Amino acid sequence: MGAFSSGNDPRPRVPQEILGRIIDEAQSDKLTLKSCSLASSALVAPSRKRLFGRVYFSEENKVRYEDFYHLALTNPQLLTYVRELCVDGLVHIRPERTNLPTVLKLFTNLQSLSLIAGGYGMSWDLLGLQLQATLLNLIRSTPLTHVDVDIVSWPLNSFFYCHQLRELVVPFPAFKVPLIPRNVELISRKVGFHVLQIGGSVHEFCSSFGAAHPDLRKLTICCWSVPETTIFQTILQSAANSLEELRILHTHILINRRAFPFP
Repeated sequence: MGAFSSGNDPRPRVPQEILGRIIDEAQSDKLTLKSCSLASSALVAPSRKRLFGRVYFSEENKVRYEDFYHLALTNPQLLTYVRELCVDGLVHIRPERTNLPTVLKLFTNLQSLSLIAGGYGMSWDLLGLQLQATLLNLIRSTPLTHVDVDIVSWPLNSFFYCHQLRELVVPFPAFKVPLIPRNVELISRKVGFHVLQIGGSVHEFCSSFGAAHPDLRKLTICCWSVPETTIFQTILQSAANSLEELRILHTHILINRRAFPFP
């Protein structure tokens, strides 16, 4: 390991550019990255940056984020490497039991946040006051450029605090889960809003959102029904100087015919 020797060793060091390429090649191999971080002090930072660059939590596997919490307490510098956070399975949350708020408070430098409800989706009201407050503070206090929220009735005004936001995927409020037979296998589904249920609030949000985020590049809106054409016009006029991509996703439910055969 002469390439990684101390300054007293006359043998040449490996250029930093080469070390970076080594780490780039191994970025999907967690075991190799761990080995690299132990091999040389020069590889510690780039290895950890890729090991902890994206953190994934699942409410169904609480041990994972509880372990991360204890790891972060003993190694707080690891939090500086985390840029992306994904929390999955929020539909399984029990507000009085979850330790998720305590864990989320650790993150202060996120650029990307994904909150996935799972199941049939869930409403903001079901998260509990403590988790609601923690999530709102996370939105407001971190330099987020990408937000993907799969929680219905999320307070839309919270996104006005994301001044560096470039991409937003959000369901509008007033969403109601349709009754689906229990024996139907739900394969995939997009959640969102029914445009007739919330009327003017959609236009109000769209007309002011572009002005609040002059650098917004991409906006995705999930909806139950086909929106009125005036909504497209409102969004485009509001963010005419920056918006490069606008996606309106219609809700779709794919049903397994074997579980629920059609005539």
